Amino acid sequence: MEEPDAMRQDNHGGTNFQNNISGGQVNQAQTINIYGSGPLPSGEANPFGVPYQRNRFFTGRAAVLERLHGQLNASGSTAITQIQAISGLGGIGKTQTAVEYAYRHFQDQPTYSHVFWVKADTEVNLNSDFAQLAVQLALPAAQGKEEEKLAAVKAWLANHDGWLLVFDNADQPEWLTPLVPTNPRGKVLLTSRATIFDEVGIRSPLALDVLSLDESLELIFERTGLERSEEAVAAATELNKELDGLPLALEQASAFMLRKRVGLTTYLKTYRKAGLTQLEKVKAKTGSYPSSVVKTWALNMQAVAAEVPAAAELLTFSAFLAPDAIPYRILTVGTEDLGEVLQEALRGEDEDEQRLALSELLEPLSQYSLVRWEEGQDAYSVHRLVQAVVRDGLEQNEQVGWVERAIEAIATVSPHVKFKHWPICIQLLPHWLKAAEQAKHHQLQSEALGLLLNQAGCYLDAQGRYQEADPLYLDALAIRKAELGERHPSTASSLNNLAALYESQGRYQEAEPLYLDALAIRKAELGERHPDTALSLNNLAELYRSQGRYQEAEPLYLDALAIMKAELGERHPYTAQGLNNLAELYKSQGRYQEAEPLLIDALAIKKAELGERHPSTALSLNNLALLYYHQERFTESAETMSSVVSIFEEALGSEHPNTITARENFNAIQAKLN
Repeated sequence: MEEPDAMRQDNHGGTNFQNNISGGQVNQAQTINIYGSGPLPSGEANPFGVPYQRNRFFTGRAAVLERLHGQLNASGSTAITQIQAISGLGGIGKTQTAVEYAYRHFQDQPTYSHVFWVKADTEVNLNSDFAQLAVQLALPAAQGKEEEKLAAVKAWLANHDGWLLVFDNADQPEWLTPLVPTNPRGKVLLTSRATIFDEVGIRSPLALDVLSLDESLELIFERTGLERSEEAVAAATELNKELDGLPLALEQASAFMLRKRVGLTTYLKTYRKAGLTQLEKVKAKTGSYPSSVVKTWALNMQAVAAEVPAAAELLTFSAFLAPDAIPYRILTVGTEDLGEVLQEALRGEDEDEQRLALSELLEPLSQYSLVRWEEGQDAYSVHRLVQAVVRDGLEQNEQVGWVERAIEAIATVSPHVKFKHWPICIQLLPHWLKAAEQAKHHQLQSEALGLLLNQAGCYLDAQGRYQEADPLYLDALAIRKAELGERHPSTASSLNNLAALYESQGRYQEAEPLYLDALAIRKAELGERHPDTALSLNNLAELYRSQGRYQEAEPLYLDALAIMKAELGERHPYTAQGLNNLAELYKSQGRYQEAEPLLIDALAIKKAELGERHPSTALSLNNLALLYYHQERFTESAETMSSVVSIFEEALGSEHPNTITARENFNAIQAKLN
């Protein structure tokens, strides 16, 4: 288990990008974390974003699908964006119906040019998935912060037609209000257990009922491949009564019959015999979810446990993660935290062997419809109701043990929150938050939990989602104080991160004592000349500079720079950052002759260590160009800013906010020359 790297923890490194030149003034904009990273890979746009494979056994719902399509595409409507919801209880098939609708009207009967899919089960997932549509569309803002991606996606939806946007598991419709577009040519579909959707303008949602007898029989016989004899139809009819026509229960029962090669009569006898026993065994809360799910799950789980005991353990572990897109890496990298049974089953000489072992555990679970493979994602998913039944079947102490394992495993695989690791952070964020939620429910605290909370806070902070990051940072700080002590270096990191968050919000009076406390801890525990101590000095100096407290800032910058040179080397990127920050202080004071050699030296280090075309190199060029501008050296300024534009266009794209700002700055400088 490792901490995030110091440069990410100490968020205010001073890599400042400048806003447009206006009236001879240059205003600071954002702080961009570049080191150890690069832009997210830019791929081609993908018009179809449904994360699930089409269910080849999808049955029935013909009338629902026809009605849904008619309502979404009704002509002559005066409403804004056409919007509809599929509502119903868990396991009724809401998501599967939405998936089928998307495939039909993108592939079979093309209606939509683009289909977007957003998981809306939590507010964090909602914002993350919506922002990730920028990646699906290959928008330039896909390489920016979350707020930039959100704005870019909203703008795209507002200026294009022919798209379908699905919000899946939107049980809190009010969360959608800021995101639902107002384009009358776009279509929005919700799946939800809610029944009232006034917040998003839906008066009459499509309420999904259980399958009809004919639909249930079709599902059973299509899924199992059994012959429709008179006896089989009679048994299937009885089974449908037992399962109340619930698609999830019917699917799992059919999966059992197919896997075990038993007929309907045999399954029905087994189900009726084991049902009450299993129901008592798992202490089912039938008021929370249908008893039919409990019974079918119990039979399938019993069969899996008999065939592959480790697969049953894997399903139990998976019940304590977020349900969707569980990354394989949690199992393959976090193996040592999973308990003896899974450790033994997943042990391998290398990652390829581990992945093969994991596939062998997932295969029977998939065959019994207990998990779902996620094509091309190195991930799998578990239905929420299956997770609920698994958790409910465990005693309190067993639940606590699995939550602790989940926290440890996720902590082990959590990377440094650097720009280059954001794709991994996006995958892990729901699991970080799920682990935190369950820890709070069971009143657990641990060093690993403190790390998870800190990681989630760092990622959300980096995305500019300050209100979501704030409580996570506070909880991480409280846990670290309790578990590690008031003066532990990790406690100092949490103090620093919270201070940086407050500084980003302009809450300077709240930030300063936290920075001071973090600095004092690092001096005492790590030493006066430790690089982390230097970073604390730098951050405090940045706070003072942002307040115009230049005389207080300068000695801190100088001390931080001296430590970085001594401990990391004259040519280390962090040393370059220290040179840059000191130069920016001098520039703020109009001390241009002192600032210039520092910026030139910082630029030389970045070119050598990061490369001529690295975005961070462009940022140093930018600062140098603006220094020349302030000195009225407009020819040099224009030449330098031209290089900034070129690098940003190459690395970030022509429409990235940094590229646009650099181009506008270049035009303003050119105007001075003319």
